[in-house]
Amino acid sequence: MGFNGMDYYPSKKAKRLPSNIDDLADDCLASVFRLLGTVDRNSCSLVCRRWLKVDGDNRHSLSLTAESHLSDFIPSLFLRFNTVTEVSLRHVGYQDETISAITLIRISQLCRNLTRLQVQAPCFLTDKDLEHLAMNCKALKKFQLRFNFLGGGGMHAFMDHWKDLEDLSLDGFHGTENAWSVAPPKPKLKAISLKDTVLFYPFLGAKNLRVLKLVRCNGDLDTIFHVLTNEVTGIVELHLVMLEISDIGLEAFAKCSNLEVLHLIRTPKCSDKGLVAVAKGCNRSLRKLRVGWDMEEIGSRGLMGVAEYCVNVEQLVLIGVNPSKECFEMLVSNCKGLEQLAVCGSETVGDSEMNCMAAKCRALREVYMEGCPISDEGVSALVLGGGCPKLEIVKVWKCERVRDRDEQHVQCGHRTVR
Repeated sequence: MGFNGMDYYPSKKAKRLPSNIDDLADDCLASVFRLLGTVDRNSCSLVCRRWLKVDGDNRHSLSLTAESHLSDFIPSLFLRFNTVTEVSLRHVGYQDETISAITLIRISQLCRNLTRLQVQAPCFLTDKDLEHLAMNCKALKKFQLRFNFLGGGGMHAFMDHWKDLEDLSLDGFHGTENAWSVAPPKPKLKAISLKDTVLFYPFLGAKNLRVLKLVRCNGDLDTIFHVLTNEVTGIVELHLVMLEISDIGLEAFAKCSNLEVLHLIRTPKCSDKGLVAVAKGCNRSLRKLRVGWDMEEIGSRGLMGVAEYCVNVEQLVLIGVNPSKECFEMLVSNCKGLEQLAVCGSETVGDSEMNCMAAKCRALREVYMEGCPISDEGVSALVLGGGCPKLEIVKVWKCERVRDRDEQHVQCGHRTVR
C-alpha cells in the first residue's frame, strides 16, 4: 500500500475531542466530581447552574450535621439531591445534639430509595415514629440508630417491613421482653451491633448472621446465647464487651467453628474454662483475639488453650492479663503467623518475654507495650536482634524502665521503629 498524505489528517466524520470542560457530557463531568473530596465537590457545585444540577443528580450519599433546625432544610435539600440512597446524621463537634423524629420522617418521605441510614446523634422515637420510618423506606439494608425510647410495636414494624435488612446497629433500646418476642426473624441479617440494649430473642432466624457485637447489654444472656447458637453457627466476628455472662454463655459460641475474631472484654464472670472451650471449638479458624480488662479469672490456662488450638492467630491483644513464662513462650512458639501483638498492664511480661518474641516471632510486624516491666534491654533485643525480619513498628508507653518511654524512637536498618 502506497503512502497517502491524507492519513495524517482526521476525517471530517471523525468525532471531535472536547476542547474544554464545558464540552464534557454530563456523565463524564459526574465521574470527575466523584473523584473529589466533599469540600471540593461542594465548591465545584457552586461554579454554575449546570454543575450544580450534575452534582445534585449524581450525589448518592449525604452526611448531615445534627442541628435542631435541620428539618426545615430537608425538603429543599432532597429536591436538589434526588438520587441519594445513603444518609448519615452525625454529631456537631462535641455537642450532644438531638435529632428530632420529624427530621427522620421527612427524610424517609422524600428519599424512599434509601439503602443505608445512620443516625449517630441521639434521637427520641415513639412506636409510631419508627413505624412510619419502616413503611417509607422498605429498601434499607443498613440501619444505625441511637435513641432513648422505643416500645414493642415500633420494633415489630421495622422487623416486618425491612425484609432486605442486612446490617442493624442499635444504641440505647429501652424496650421490653415483649418488644423482641413479637418481632419476626430476619433471615438476611448478616451483622448486628447492640449497645446499652435489653436483649431477648430477636435474631434466632438470622441464619446468615456473621458479625455480632454486644456492649453493655442486659437480659438472660447465658440462656439466649445457647438458644441463638443452636440456630446460628456461622458467626465469624464476635464482640462481647461489659456483659454479665458466665462460662455457660461463653461456651455456647464453641459451636461457631468458623469464628475468626473474638473480643472478650470486661466480662468478669468468664474464666479460663470458657475461653478454652471456645478456642477448642473454633480451632484453627481464629485469627484475631482481644481479651482482658477486669477479668481476673482469665490467665495462663486459658491462653495456653488458645496456643494449643488456635495456631493461626495473627493478632493478639492482652489487657491486664498475667501469663506465665511457660504460657507466653507457648503462645509465640505455636502461633507462628503472629503479626500484631499488644500487651497492656501485664505484670509478668518483661525482658525475658521480649527476648522470646525476638527468637520465635518471625512474622511479627507490630508490637505495642504499655505499662509492662520491660527495659531498654528488652526493646533492643526485639528491635536489633534480627530475629523479627518483618518488624516495622514498636510502640512503648508507660513502661517505667524504658528511657524516653513516652516517645520511643529506635533506628533499625531501613526502618524507624517507635
